[in-house]
Amino acid sequence: MKTLYIHMGMPKTGTSAIQNFLNKNQDDLYQLGYIYRYMPFHDYKKNYTRVVKTRNGYFLHGWRKDFEDYDQAENERRLDEGLHILNQWFREKDNIILTDESIFGFLQKWDFMDRVKKFADENGIMVKPIIFLRRQDESVSSLYRQMVKVSMKKQESYTDYMKMKKDKERYDYNIPLFYLRDLFGTEQVKVIVYEPAQWKKEGTNIFHYFFRSIDLPEDNGLKLPGKSVNPSISHNVCEIKRLINHIDPEVSKENRIEVNNLFRDACDQCSIYSPDPEKLNFCTQEESRAYMNSFADSNRQVAQEFFHRDKLFSEEISDYRMWERDNPQMLPDVILYFGLVTSSIYEKLLDQQRKLDRIRRWFPSYWFQKLKRLIKRIKNR
Repeated sequence: MKTLYIHMGMPKTGTSAIQNFLNKNQDDLYQLGYIYRYMPFHDYKKNYTRVVKTRNGYFLHGWRKDFEDYDQAENERRLDEGLHILNQWFREKDNIILTDESIFGFLQKWDFMDRVKKFADENGIMVKPIIFLRRQDESVSSLYRQMVKVSMKKQESYTDYMKMKKDKERYDYNIPLFYLRDLFGTEQVKVIVYEPAQWKKEGTNIFHYFFRSIDLPEDNGLKLPGKSVNPSISHNVCEIKRLINHIDPEVSKENRIEVNNLFRDACDQCSIYSPDPEKLNFCTQEESRAYMNSFADSNRQVAQEFFHRDKLFSEEISDYRMWERDNPQMLPDVILYFGLVTSSIYEKLLDQQRKLDRIRRWFPSYWFQKLKRLIKRIKNR
């Protein structure tokens, strides 16, 4: 039967790693009967700068120029265009994979998934949504660090961020999951709890669960990524970058992006050289426990419906400890971070110097100066 697999998030649950894997294995997946391709839409970057082409399911939740400006008509037109393309792809293979980490969070904003269901029923297609769920306090912390890393906007502290947070309903997982269940059936909705530490103990990884979700054997011979993609930055680095974001460089928009990329790359490098200790959190255990208790009923409902148990997440809050700004590693991380930034700037300057030298060789004055220096050396002998 024709099957449409929709990997729909959540963010910071290894989505970039999965998209990187799919991207590197397009041809081999095709030989195994699966199509994963880019959508031929060229205006994502114009409206939303962080959309990469590997997110081929982006059309399933709509895009926006900013978080307040939604274009309903344009989004509906793009959805129709995307579904038409899927129909063409199904003429080649019976399995299609779409992926985008933001679909799950937008299920309640549009009726797009209802229209996907209608399209699937009309064309004899089975839809299998795939969702990785992360414990809510971990998810918020990881998303906060991602927001600080990718942006140059002023950011409040994590404590203030949590006080201001208004989208708490997005973490009530039962609402979107039961909506998907009612559309496609419990057996078709593939829910995986994102717990890398637990997977490591079990000798598995995210691809083990993803392969099972798309009905692909584990011994499929496909190439797995050699390194992590878009990793979470450490808590120390997050605080360093948060303070840097309060600087307002007087540069053009294009150069501002370049400046931010410089600091962003240093975030990733520094976090690799100096990673967090295990089980570190921005919150106290009491704050995490209070936050998680607000989702107790929702998590229990999801656990019972999709896992036939009462507990959704296995890791205990008591295993975590709170990050503090004046920790002993903070100063070494500050030195390391700005050492990496300085090194990166120096490499860019050297690269520009090499390019300039190549350009100079086209001018007679360059060779005239070389000749003068040669004559001078000869005379001095």
